[in-house]
Amino acid sequence: MTRREAQVGQEDHRTSGLIRRLLKRLSDDSASKEGAHGGTRGSPVEASEAKPDRELVARQLGRPPRAFGRVVVRCPFGRPAVTEQSPYDPTGEPFPTTYWVTCRYLVAAISRLEAAGGVERWSEEAKRDPVLAESLTRATEEQRLVRTELADGKTGRDDGSSLALGIGGSANPGQLKCLHAHVAFALARPGYELGERIVAEVEPPWPEKCCLDGEPMIESE
Repeated sequence: MTRREAQVGQEDHRTSGLIRRLLKRLSDDSASKEGAHGGTRGSPVEASEAKPDRELVARQLGRPPRAFGRVVVRCPFGRPAVTEQSPYDPTGEPFPTTYWVTCRYLVAAISRLEAAGGVERWSEEAKRDPVLAESLTRATEEQRLVRTELADGKTGRDDGSSLALGIGGSANPGQLKCLHAHVAFALARPGYELGERIVAEVEPPWPEKCCLDGEPMIESE
């Protein structure tokens, strides 16, 4: 084994461990403890059950969410962390970002990565590293399939053209557009190597205190 292969193996191990920490299912007791560093995967919910989540997401965003579908990942405090969006909003306007980070802590942490040149750096890494390039190609195809399934035959005002866009609505999947979208995709659909490598740069993965504590309610649509 070469030094480079050993280094990649160590990176993959660290990345997989962090993703497990982010997504492992917690008991109700541990999920309620401040400072717990694990998350839970969401599951399909009925419309009546989605309303409280929608209100929480509105508080996180500071506005009513567009094209909100459901919560797919929760933080250790049981609050929304990543949501799944419909490909079209109620008016038929395209909504190209399928998975959206709502946790304010994660949003801020990823924004810092972007401000430090993260979009350009990871775009270059994806071109240079064949493993990352392959993972991006697979995730792009998966994104298109998911969007088509979520559209359920609807084509919206664009006659369905946005259903073929890549992660984060990128028309050129080889050039990353938004790290938030890639992190959200990795958390919602584990196995996306490039997204998981980006997630690994967020440490610690969760805040010590819920981002919604003490925040006022915002009326949702």
